[in-house]
Amino acid sequence: MGQLILNEDFWKSLPPDLQEIIRVAVMATIADSLQSNIYDNSVALKELEEKDHVILRDTPADYYSKFIASSNKITAEYAAKDAFFKKVLDSQIAFAKTVYPYHERMLELYYNMVKTAHEQHK
Repeated sequence: MGQLILNEDFWKSLPPDLQEIIRVAVMATIADSLQSNIYDNSVALKELEEKDHVILRDTPADYYSKFIASSNKITAEYAAKDAFFKKVLDSQIAFAKTVYPYHERMLELYYNMVKTAHEQHK
């Protein structure tokens, strides 16, 4: 993923049509990068498994709950000491509460669609 950093005064000096061209180009670049990363990583993983006999292992299930608990402890400590950190953290938590339920449903939907298609093409 890349980023585009522009001077705000320069950005504001651009006419709306050029601002929109830049905005759309950045969005297209992000979409292209995501798709390329998915494909390139898939090809690389297949090669590692088949050619180099690498065994892919899943992260142990209990790792995630321990990681989140540790992360929550540390971020709570920082939030207690820094009002700006707390403001940002609270904003991220609110964002996650809004986005996560939808995102989880979509991931499950896509997973089930891909799994079904894969099973039908065996």
